[in-house]
Amino acid sequence: MSKLNLLYLEDDLEVVEDVIFFLKRFFSNIYTAGTGKDAYKIYTEKDVDILLLEFNVPKMNGASLARKIREENKKIPIIFL
Repeated sequence: MSKLNLLYLEDDLEVVEDVIFFLKRFFSNIYTAGTGKDAYKIYTEKDVDILLLEFNVPKMNGASLARKIREENKKIPIIFL
């Protein structure tokens, strides 16, 4: 997994720090976003291999973001927290 790039959507900074501490040993790059809108922008600009999404975030929740990305990419793994 060390060659994979992760996009992590979470609006609670304390949670982000804890999760990143654990995940950084498994992924080459971890891109973080606090809103669904920011996460979508990162998704379109970076080479993302897997999504880790929180449901309740501002400016497009995790479920809406997943639906939008699924319209473009049916194969990308999406995990909800």
